[in-house]
Amino acid sequence: MDPGARGIGLGRKLVEAALEYCRESGFTSVYLETTVGLPESMALYRKLGFENEAEETVELWDGMGSIITMRLDMHRIKEGRTKCALPEPPR
Repeated sequence: MDPGARGIGLGRKLVEAALEYCRESGFTSVYLETTVGLPESMALYRKLGFENEAEETVELWDGMGSIITMRLDMHRIKEGRTKCALPEPPR
């Protein structure tokens, strides 16, 4: 993403729209891949409920690095919500 467009919520809106499509389409899980070199993206994915599934060292555009596979269980997302709000944890 262009550095000037960072921090205004575009990435979150894009991911939420994709997740809403997945929810409406009946997907039970969503997977994505990211790298340790994208901490802001990883933080967003975690806020949306993604959890690390696997990590593998591979050759990236700037040398060897880690590819992290993250997974979201779609059942954790509240029904009928456009935004991907997670249910409150039990107390």
